[in-house]
Amino acid sequence: MNCFLKKAKGTATRDHKSLDSKGRGKAVLFLFAAFFIAFALLDAHRCGSDFIVKKYAIETPKASAPIRIAMLSDLHESEFGVGNERLIEAVNEAKPDIILCPGDIITRTVSDDELHIGLDLMRALVQYAPVYMSLGNHERDYIREHGSAILDSYESTGVHILDCAYENIHVSDQALRIGGISENCFSSSDSDKTTLTERKAFLSELSGTDALTILLCHRPTDFVSQNAEDYSDLNIDLVLSGHTHGGLWQIPFIGAVFLPQEGFFPSYAKGLKSVGGSRMIIGAGLGSERLLFRINNPCELVLIDIVPCG
Repeated sequence: MNCFLKKAKGTATRDHKSLDSKGRGKAVLFLFAAFFIAFALLDAHRCGSDFIVKKYAIETPKASAPIRIAMLSDLHESEFGVGNERLIEAVNEAKPDIILCPGDIITRTVSDDELHIGLDLMRALVQYAPVYMSLGNHERDYIREHGSAILDSYESTGVHILDCAYENIHVSDQALRIGGISENCFSSSDSDKTTLTERKAFLSELSGTDALTILLCHRPTDFVSQNAEDYSDLNIDLVLSGHTHGGLWQIPFIGAVFLPQEGFFPSYAKGLKSVGGSRMIIGAGLGSERLLFRINNPCELVLIDIVPCG
């Protein structure tokens, strides 16, 4: 009888210790989850309320003198200071030769009262350097819903709109050819505004020069093809893209978690890439779409220095 009681008492003690251990485990998990949520919220606020200046240097034999480009994309009515004064000041301090915007300065669902945020920014930027812009998917959707008056509004600020079109310009006594496209370069869909033949003809004309060529292509995957022949006749030195918002959530040393166009751990979330014979820079953008927030992925003003080789 006494042996049984001793055994029962020992079992109860072990059960009590097991329950204590489980309770401590749950407490640790709860604290870890609470810490992670708090960190995520604080970091999301940091990434959404401020921006960094991300710099790239591109060497090319086509450059005889340095050229500085400021790239802004995916503003989505975000404001950094009253009237975007902090963003404008950062561009002014960078002293760019040209300013390039690969789309989504507005959001498709904005009210007329909100449109002025992007337009006022463009109006301010043209005071510092020529501004060239391609259309993003939000501009295209807005035009589909409300008509093309937004293009007139953009152009009234002094911005040059490039939609399946290019311009030849001179910067620092050097010839540049800058083009813009808002559809897939190598395939078609039901929502296309231009035919694939027209787009390929545009890319061929854009490439037909010895000048430094730059293409503004809002979605990076619109310039990605598995068919090497698509790039065989292209002479595009630099492709500038946005759209991805940097993948929104970035894991240190791994990169973006997910993009709808590519799935998990995408290759074209942000940064400098090699695509065909071109170099591509994907900016993390300057805004987010409503409830979509960033983690470990601050907004970016991108500065690109084009420099001679050597």
